[in-house]
Amino acid sequence: MMAVQYKAGKGRTGTMISCYLLFSKQYDSSKDALKYYATIRTQIKKEQQYLVKKC
Repeated sequence: MMAVQYKAGKGRTGTMISCYLLFSKQYDSSKDALKYYATIRTQIKKEQQYLVKKC
């Protein structure tokens, strides 16, 4: 399990998570790791916005 604290999650955080995905052999290319991270980040952001509006 891994927890990452970020504000926007685009710069250093995205780079570090993508590096970890490559290091752990979950992805073979940096392009694929970054694409996966961008997709997940977008999904999480949408869920957070929904939760804020719901409260």
